[in-house]
Amino acid sequence: MGSEVFIEQPQGTDVTLIPFHLWPAQQSALDVIAQVRQVIILKARQLGLSWLVISYAVWLCLYHRNQTVLVFSKDQDSANEIVRRAGVVYKHLKNKPTGIAVDNITQLAWENGSRIKSFAATEDAGSSFTASLIILDEFAKMRYAETLYTSVKPTINDGGRVVIISTAKGEGNPFHKLWDGAVKGLNALKPIFIPWSARPGRDAAWYARAESDAISSAHHKQEYPGNADEAFTLVGEERFLPSMILWDALKESLPALGREPMVLGMDAGVSNDSFGLVGVSRHPGRPKDVAVRFVQVWTPPPGGQIDFAGPESVVQDLAQRFNVVQLAYDPYQLVSLAQRLQGEGVVWCKAFQQGAPRLEADKQLLDLILQRRLAHDGNELLRQHLANANRKPEPEGNKLRIVKREASLKIDLCICLSMASYEVLRLAV
Repeated sequence: MGSEVFIEQPQGTDVTLIPFHLWPAQQSALDVIAQVRQVIILKARQLGLSWLVISYAVWLCLYHRNQTVLVFSKDQDSANEIVRRAGVVYKHLKNKPTGIAVDNITQLAWENGSRIKSFAATEDAGSSFTASLIILDEFAKMRYAETLYTSVKPTINDGGRVVIISTAKGEGNPFHKLWDGAVKGLNALKPIFIPWSARPGRDAAWYARAESDAISSAHHKQEYPGNADEAFTLVGEERFLPSMILWDALKESLPALGREPMVLGMDAGVSNDSFGLVGVSRHPGRPKDVAVRFVQVWTPPPGGQIDFAGPESVVQDLAQRFNVVQLAYDPYQLVSLAQRLQGEGVVWCKAFQQGAPRLEADKQLLDLILQRRLAHDGNELLRQHLANANRKPEPEGNKLRIVKREASLKIDLCICLSMASYEVLRLAV
């Protein structure tokens, strides 16, 4: 491609034309685009992928008759810019197999019946066209992304091709859902990830300089990710644990729990969430540290609700077999259950307020993990709930709140661990 295609290269205040010599990552992406009908590309910034995709679209139109390429972007100006770039590629080709018929800001059309047309990403954009190729540029930033994708899907199903290309913009949006589905093999899209380091000349020193100018580490990772997890970092929030390796390193063989005081943490949902119960004691060999002793979670049946009788009987059993000195609970759903347990003399229950106390507890849990002051036996459910959690900093630097990374994810066991750990260290046990 490099000997035939010229693209624009900004140089200070000027723009110069350069041969489009492909880097290895660009060549690999082009090979997939040419061979696979449905492609989704997650990328870092400034990697020339828009030029690559539009160059492929120009080739498709010039060497194949009656092709229709529809380009969608977050607004009309952005979509028009893609068409303008197609014009730059075409006008500087040495060999032009067909002449131009229409050349304006929204469309290029050739004498062989092929064309490239731009659209802003509105709810019904392009719905009246049948496309050979659809380009969804910066899909994560489109306001009507889900509706637009639904409207163009019939074209894809009838044999058309689609290239979805974007930097990330957090989780839970249509781009993230399509990417996640592609990675898991749940849809027909072929996923391609291209990191910041794919561009020649970018090394660790370059990355450090760029990061020093960023608003925050989260912003920088989102724009210049080294892997897909970094790409989907939420701006304003970061993962509760920077890496699950930190949690995995705390796994150890703990002696069986005897009569050491144990504190239970309980967090509950009814129909749309899970019910978590975590028990902790002080570490048997390091009394200023915490040891996870018990983990259990309940989920509602399809279309039903969690029966609190199950967790209640488990608490009663734990209180009979071990020295349970307190049950700390989120009072939102659990007041009646806690009052019954305490009234029957099963366990002393404390309503753990979800304001300032939770902020302190959540920050303390993070510190315990980072300082290697917590031990666990490797329970997979607890690990998953921790992996699902983000941290939302509060204005005061010594506080944070554990929140869900995405609404559908479960973090109840993480909240239970936070409350129980806080109480077991606060109590004189």
